[in-house]
Amino acid sequence: MIRNLARIFYDPTGAFADIFADRRNHALIPLAVCLFCSALLLYLYYGYVNFGWLVDWMYVGYTDQQKRVLAGLMSKRNMQAFGLAGVLVIVPVLDLLLAIYFVLVTKLQGSNRRFGECFRLVCWAALPVVLLLPAGLITMYLTPSGRLFPEDLNPASLNNLVFHVTRPNPYLTLLSNLNLITIWQIVLMVIGLRQLTGMPTRSAAAIVCAPYLLIYGGWLLILAIGHIK
Repeated sequence: MIRNLARIFYDPTGAFADIFADRRNHALIPLAVCLFCSALLLYLYYGYVNFGWLVDWMYVGYTDQQKRVLAGLMSKRNMQAFGLAGVLVIVPVLDLLLAIYFVLVTKLQGSNRRFGECFRLVCWAALPVVLLLPAGLITMYLTPSGRLFPEDLNPASLNNLVFHVTRPNPYLTLLSNLNLITIWQIVLMVIGLRQLTGMPTRSAAAIVCAPYLLIYGGWLLILAIGHIK
């Protein structure tokens, strides 16, 4: 089981074959590792960032009354708590929804894969997210002033690699969420789904990519319509 935590990075086909063959390779191990790394990075970030500078940016465009209300809510401790709660709740929920999606799609195709298998697929394929912890720590180390936005923690985002848009550009959040780690996770899910069901790579890729194209395509369309208005 522990061996597959590393093997998923250099031999994903063999790792998934072992994961699906042995139920002891359950989803809780990679899920716990991903949650721990993500939560730790956010906790360290809010402890490191120049919080006064960050708050000034967050308050841009608000009235004085709104700023006073927000000041009581957005303390460093509260921001750390909100960030940790977001990771520990949102990430498992998204993993569950994606696993349910795979169950339904495979059932329509006649494969009838169990939820546990699909949930293992999603959680093990998510392991590249652990690389954001060392990447974020290096980014913080290279920013001694502490003037670092949360989206800057991921040097592999399309925004940091290609577009370099800044606040308050409406495309910033979208471009910061699109990153090489997500693409890597998609590739691993394609490999895992092909291993689990025996379907062709093209079919597995279409199934895995469909929800991402729907979400990010819809997000981009909404932003484009808002920009036109």
